[in-house]
Amino acid sequence: MKKVTAAFILACLICFSGCAQKEINTYSYTYEGENDSWSAVYVFDTTHIWWREDGKLQLDGDSKKEMTVTYKGDISELSAVERFKISYDALSSGGASSLDGPPKENPIIFKNEGGAANLPPDDAEITVTIEIDGTVQTIELQPVD
Repeated sequence: MKKVTAAFILACLICFSGCAQKEINTYSYTYEGENDSWSAVYVFDTTHIWWREDGKLQLDGDSKKEMTVTYKGDISELSAVERFKISYDALSSGGASSLDGPPKENPIIFKNEGGAANLPPDDAEITVTIEIDGTVQTIELQPVD
């Protein structure tokens, strides 16, 4: 009888631990681009945590996205700028900043954190737009292998 009880308890433990198992997947993507005056790097990290609960597949996790745009020269070269705007569009998120006057920081960093995010498609397009006193420059970022 003790062997049957022990086997039953062991089977229950295996079943419950199997039901509570979680699969964790971590992904990291980096995109880079530049023009004559600016360089940009976009880093996208996400973690997906999968498990079954009540017979249904569940998903949780987190994501971190960071866009870093760097002026290649000395930032003081932009001291005469009257209107500065920088924006980006990336993987269903983005950011923008407008200034009356020159940028005071170099590099310019945008950060975004949230829950589990969709993975980017193979043909993901990431564009940075920089507008200085009405003159527009763009940078197309490409995936880094």
